[in-house]
Amino acid sequence: MNSSNGDCTDRFHVFDEPRLLGRKGTTGPCYIVEKHNDHVILTDKHFSHFWKAPLKDEGRNNDPARAIWETALSSTESFFDCMATCNHSISTAQTVIYGIPFAKGSLKPSTGVGLFPKAFRSYSQDYPVYAHLDGQQSSGLYDTSQQRVLFEGSRIFDAGDLSSKYLGTLNDIEAIFQQVFEWSLPQRASSLVIGGDHSITYALVKALSYLRSPIFLIQLDAHSDCGLNKFNDQSITHANFVDHLLRADCICAVLQIGLRGFQSLCRMVTNDKIFQIPGNNATPFSVRLALERIKKAFPDAVGYLSIDLDCIDPSQFPLVDYPSPGGLEVRSVLEILNTIFQFYKPIIAVDIVEGSSQTLEQTKYGYQAALAILAHCLDSLAKHKPNLNRISLEYE
Repeated sequence: MNSSNGDCTDRFHVFDEPRLLGRKGTTGPCYIVEKHNDHVILTDKHFSHFWKAPLKDEGRNNDPARAIWETALSSTESFFDCMATCNHSISTAQTVIYGIPFAKGSLKPSTGVGLFPKAFRSYSQDYPVYAHLDGQQSSGLYDTSQQRVLFEGSRIFDAGDLSSKYLGTLNDIEAIFQQVFEWSLPQRASSLVIGGDHSITYALVKALSYLRSPIFLIQLDAHSDCGLNKFNDQSITHANFVDHLLRADCICAVLQIGLRGFQSLCRMVTNDKIFQIPGNNATPFSVRLALERIKKAFPDAVGYLSIDLDCIDPSQFPLVDYPSPGGLEVRSVLEILNTIFQFYKPIIAVDIVEGSSQTLEQTKYGYQAALAILAHCLDSLAKHKPNLNRISLEYE
């Protein structure tokens, strides 16, 4: 929401200290709904009364930590249009959103997964999130199905998309995100990444390998991503990245949830690190049992959550490159996510990958499922911040 030069004095009450003002029938200003060049428009919690107030410079552009990412990340929009009214700082954020428009790991010609972060961010503009009067905490989004507000009061910063300079290889992504994690974890800030093809999970998990704590990968996916051809799997792709991660010392376990369909024998992996829950048995109860088993075996492990959007049944989310019928309903995915965050701590980072950018009409209606997953992840990350007492931040 950018500046408008119209005279608003006949619609809005002007005052210097909005927090002191109350009107009959309202509790006073609660949210910033518009930010202009020299003033802001405020509203109460019911969006029934509006005020105009001077804009105060909070020094957002002087945030020293923000300079770390300015050369690597950029965007003209922000998720939920939150940066239009929020004076968020990356230094004070609880959750930072990053886009990685990487598609070089996809095996599908002319894939649209590299366009997904931008398209998804643009789609979310129809669901604006407003800032509280402090310019930091957000209004959140209302989930009609669950009759509650998600991530209300949380501090979210959208750092933008990784620029093409850092998208050459997975090694480039790993290098920049090791810097990201080295900064964010001591700040108790969670990272939420929007991909991109699923091979980026390899780079992101490897970027965390400097931790002394072992890493437990929780993967919601229709496919095992353990390889296509064992004789020719040297290049890391979205179809074999798990097989490569299983060879890494930093990985203690991989829990795959939602697998379905048929697989060639060459895709089957026998490894003590991998645990699988097929889609027809993926329930909060079965997931909880698996989490408790792995937590008992690896009590010091930190969790990394990766969500491939093809885990959802294509009738509810068709915008993926490799849809597979018989998938999980969105409601089931949200219940499983709630179980993961509730019974496994800490989850230090999340990625949402393999969404595709198709036609405008498909995108207009098809991203609802992805939006629900994003909103619920933001809600859970705000409630369950990383506990540094359980994470060793030192190098080996």
